[in-house]
Amino acid sequence: MEVMAAVDATNNAATGPIAVVLFIAAHIINYKWGRGTKVAYVALVLGIFASFLIYASTWATWIADRITGGLSNFDAVPSHVIMSVVCVLAIVATVADIWNDPDYNNAAIWALLIGPIAAHGASGWVFGLAQVLYGGLTIVVQSLVAEAVGGF
Repeated sequence: MEVMAAVDATNNAATGPIAVVLFIAAHIINYKWGRGTKVAYVALVLGIFASFLIYASTWATWIADRITGGLSNFDAVPSHVIMSVVCVLAIVATVADIWNDPDYNNAAIWALLIGPIAAHGASGWVFGLAQVLYGGLTIVVQSLVAEAVGGF
């Protein structure tokens, strides 16, 4: 829980809007100039940074809480299991899209948006892995972005 405590301590209102701007920029760059060029890697880096920032924002927690609350109405499968599966599938989809076609990463960028939101609703070893993957790197990305934009 030390990683989540560190992410929560650095959480602020700016991470959500900055993440949305980075996701939009990544999508536009990838859509307009990404296919067949090395500019797609810029879009991918922006998407990765946005993914870590959205994980740190309260928006991802709020969205995940609403989704798990809605899924809890169905008793067949626990909502945390569904969110864990979605989180793993998002990570697999990101890797598969980059592996398949590294010059056009539209599916990877969308999976980078879905993954951290699903990670907040996950449980078990998936939640632990998400804490290490997203939580640890979120602190690094937040400090990089804070330096780039003049601090939060």
